[in-house]
Amino acid sequence: MMGLLFEKRKQESSKPFKVINYIMIAILLLLLFITILNDFNSIYVGTLFIFLGGSFFIDAIENFLNKEQKKFIINLGLAIILFVSTSSFLLN
Repeated sequence: MMGLLFEKRKQESSKPFKVINYIMIAILLLLLFITILNDFNSIYVGTLFIFLGGSFFIDAIENFLNKEQKKFIINLGLAIILFVSTSSFLLN
């Protein structure tokens, strides 16, 4: 299972997906820094996980376009799990 996520890709990511991934990494690092500064306040932790789910969703779209079915299903499942669990955590 873990080998599936870390194996080399058949083709390189396209430029728009690379830019989006770099932007998402920058946003995630900034949110992590803000979360640590605010003593892990639940709003910041939830926002961090929402953006992490968005990152998985973007990877799922890229895998769908590259016709990598197994990676698409795994990334989409992780994105849905993060969105649902975070939304239920924030709405309590």
